[in-house]
Amino acid sequence: MSGQERATALLLRAKVNGRLASAYLFEGPEGCGKERCARALAQATVCTEPRDDGDACGACSSCRAVASESHVDVITLARELDVASQQRHRSDDIKSELTVEKVRLLQSERLTYRSHQGVRWVVVRDAHLMNVSASNALLKTLEEPPTDTHFALVTSRPARLLSTIRSRCQRVRFAPLSDAIVRDLLVRLGDDASIAAEASQLADGSMARARELCDPELLARRKGLRQRFLDALRAGRSSGYVDVAESFKDLAKGDRAEVDAVLELLERHFHDEAVTHAPDAGRRAAANAARADVVRRAVDSLDRNLNVPMAIEHLFLRLRETRG
Repeated sequence: MSGQERATALLLRAKVNGRLASAYLFEGPEGCGKERCARALAQATVCTEPRDDGDACGACSSCRAVASESHVDVITLARELDVASQQRHRSDDIKSELTVEKVRLLQSERLTYRSHQGVRWVVVRDAHLMNVSASNALLKTLEEPPTDTHFALVTSRPARLLSTIRSRCQRVRFAPLSDAIVRDLLVRLGDDASIAAEASQLADGSMARARELCDPELLARRKGLRQRFLDALRAGRSSGYVDVAESFKDLAKGDRAEVDAVLELLERHFHDEAVTHAPDAGRRAAANAARADVVRRAVDSLDRNLNVPMAIEHLFLRLRETRG
């Protein structure tokens, strides 16, 4: 996939050398091509006419079946989306979980039989949304996988997974897509060029988020909230922090996915600022690097903290302490 050449080359080399792991953890930003890469790898392993580099031909009956998601040996394990999630197209909606019933159905109806082509792939979409029972059930299969079966757990939130599951998988990290790639893909999909340019700069390397941000109203709202916080940070006003923190807490009550998106925008802003001033090795660069780390830790802690308003308040207090 364009933008993920390193991960793709690594996986194809393992396939050609006969060294594919039984379980992979594909981790990276939402919408950067992780699941597409998992399906491409599965397609390459079931292809009947592979290319010289080991990649799929894309034309044989097996390749066509994988492309249409009808291949019997390439299974998708995913949660049920509620109506609201389907309308918003947000894969990180935490109102819906991947349940233990789905995992047990996979185990009893699919994994007890041998694969048709000698190899089987199970792609677990949004693996971080497995509940505890589902995670423990899948862990048992990962510990003793069928000899012909490979797993690809796809996630944008690896910290939410059980550490025991992470330890059973070979981790493959996917980088955020470049702004240029995101912009070009948006234009190719028919979005306005000027909106695409702005959305790509705020999408943090995620095509899924970029598509959302092509909604001018959402784009303006996220830009506005980020700017309010940055203005308060620069001015150092306690009242400004309180005002923006309250906005974040109100937002969290209605849409956790949008809170994550805004926080990731802030993390990227501070990271970019730190890199920009790194040659000076000055106080400002160090402060921005610390802020980026604080926001990154906050995003991870929000994955484990049900008291979102309290976690956000703690984040703002920590950021005030890092003013440079």
